[in-house]
Amino acid sequence: MNFENIKLLEKLLKTGSDHSDSDDDLPSTGQSRIGPGHIGPRKKPTADEQVPSKDPNEIWDKEQIDETGYLDEVSDPRKVPEYDIKFRQAVTSEDLYLQIGGKTPASFSCEDLVLTVCLKGETRNKIDLNVQTNRIDLRSPLYRLGLPLPHHVDPNSSKATWDQNEETLTIILRIVREFDFLNF
Repeated sequence: MNFENIKLLEKLLKTGSDHSDSDDDLPSTGQSRIGPGHIGPRKKPTADEQVPSKDPNEIWDKEQIDETGYLDEVSDPRKVPEYDIKFRQAVTSEDLYLQIGGKTPASFSCEDLVLTVCLKGETRNKIDLNVQTNRIDLRSPLYRLGLPLPHHVDPNSSKATWDQNEETLTIILRIVREFDFLNF
C-alpha cells in the first residue's frame, strides 16, 4: 500500500467531527445514548398513563399556577399577626402510668396541631378563615396570614374558637399522616 491509498482509506473511515471523544464509538444513527430502556419493543402508553386532554380555552396549565399564594402575601399591605404552633397529644392514664400504649413524647405521636393567632383590634365577625389540607389562609381588615402547615391536616375535622378577652383565635387541626395506624 502506498501513501495515497492510506490517505483514501483514512478519508473513507473518517467521521465528520475532528474532536476525539468516547461518544465517537457509539453508532451515529441519531441515538447518542443507548440504555436498558432501549431493549425490546417500544411500550405503548395505556389508558391510565395517557395524558389527560387539555381544555383549549385554558390559558395556564395546572402546574404553572402558584397555589401557595405567596405573591398575594408579598403585595398585601396588611400586617402578619403573631402566631404560635404547638402539637397536642391525647394522653390517657394508660399512657401516663402504665406506659402500655405506643405513644412517646415525640411529635409523631401527636394527634392535633394547635395554632394560636393573636389578632389585636379585630372582632370575630371580621375574620375570614380558610383551612386547606396543607395551608391556612386567614384574612381580616388589619391582618393577613398565609401559613403553610408542617403536616397535612383534615379541614373537615378542624375547629376554631375565638377568645374575646385575649383577642386570639385558636385553631385546632387534626393531623393526617399516612401511617397513623402504626402510632395509635
